[in-house]
Amino acid sequence: MIKIAVVVLSTVFFLKAQHALLGEADPISILEGVVLVLLGPLFSVILSHPHDVLRRLWREILALRHHRGETQEKELLGQIHQLAVVWQESGPKELEKAGKKITNPFLRKGVDMVIDGYAPDDIRRILEKNYDLYLSRKEALAGILSGLTRLPQSFGFIGTVVGLINVLGHLNDKTSIGPGVSVALFSTLYGLLFANFLFMPLYKKYATRVGDEVSAFPLITEGVLGLANRESSRHLHYKLESCLGANEVEEILAPTPQPQSRRHRIAPVSFSFVRVFSFLS
Repeated sequence: MIKIAVVVLSTVFFLKAQHALLGEADPISILEGVVLVLLGPLFSVILSHPHDVLRRLWREILALRHHRGETQEKELLGQIHQLAVVWQESGPKELEKAGKKITNPFLRKGVDMVIDGYAPDDIRRILEKNYDLYLSRKEALAGILSGLTRLPQSFGFIGTVVGLINVLGHLNDKTSIGPGVSVALFSTLYGLLFANFLFMPLYKKYATRVGDEVSAFPLITEGVLGLANRESSRHLHYKLESCLGANEVEEILAPTPQPQSRRHRIAPVSFSFVRVFSFLS
């Protein structure tokens, strides 16, 4: 309800501001500039990328509505802890049943490899390779969104140049110079608005989601390796504690004695995330 109210109030304020700026300018010309700035970048992206990639990007954008950030990470911690309890008390058959209920594909794949008897080093290598491929696809999609933050400004400048050319062609009519220049500059204005208030927040939100997935992967890796080494749920609790704050873990796991010193946050995976973080900054 609050989001709807904010959108409505923002729209009313924007229309009032636009009416004050327009004056006697032709609203049809303004609408043409808006269409150029909004649809131009979209058509450019459609022509530059395969349709299956764009469909995947659209699904990723729709999934942003359900992004939970830290809540998702806490759920992963709870699932790993529960898997450790099942593995310790009931054996592989019950672990297989519990693994089928997991929604995270990497955690589920890791549990399957544990049940199949893969060595811990092989599990780590396979998970890292699969995750590297997964993040490469994410990086490609983020690159498309990053391009959309720049294209509206370019198309807005094109609209301004076209509008100024039209004004220079009618210098004999001095009364039309002011409204003509106003219409020409509105293309640049709308290009900046769409870039900074539509595409940039969308890109930042997607980059935040990818960053959360990157931070969750060490936790998944440590949990799966703990299962492969048949570590107790209590021991696994302390390993998870190194990937997440102790206070957050206490909310999920059963109360346990706290260690005397809090360990620093670690990233146990061996491959580098520098390439992945390059588009998050």
